[in-house]
Amino acid sequence: MGKMKIDGVEFFPLNVFENANGKLFHHVRSDSHYYEKFGEIYYSLTYAGVVKGWKLHKEVSQIFTVPHGNMKFVFFDQRAGSKSYGQFDEIVIGEKNYGALKMAAGIWYAFTPIGKEQALVANQITLPHDAGEAEQRPLEYFLKDQQPKIWES
Repeated sequence: MGKMKIDGVEFFPLNVFENANGKLFHHVRSDSHYYEKFGEIYYSLTYAGVVKGWKLHKEVSQIFTVPHGNMKFVFFDQRAGSKSYGQFDEIVIGEKNYGALKMAAGIWYAFTPIGKEQALVANQITLPHDAGEAEQRPLEYFLKDQQPKIWES
């Protein structure tokens, strides 16, 4: 288990099983200690050089895995009263560092593939999707002084 700088963001290494037929990637089990409840799961295929974000879910907790490619996630905590208020953090997950990335509601995030390959994110959320529950901001909204170097792989 990997605690991160942002309170409410944790990384849990997961098993990948490989044989002559291919690979099996775990995501979550109902008895996983990081599992809360199921709302829905969706997948986001992101092309190399594209950054998706900033996004914030007001009520939804999320579990991300990256079974194809490698993805850099960047987080910003703007939750009043949070121990990590005002902090940024980042992690690369995927084929080279496979696991579940759990994120509490109320944390801003963005992600981009590493290198010249596309990457696939599986995102399990605790409530069915509701467009009014999330907020989005342009990339320049946070880290203005670090654009675009933060997104370089």
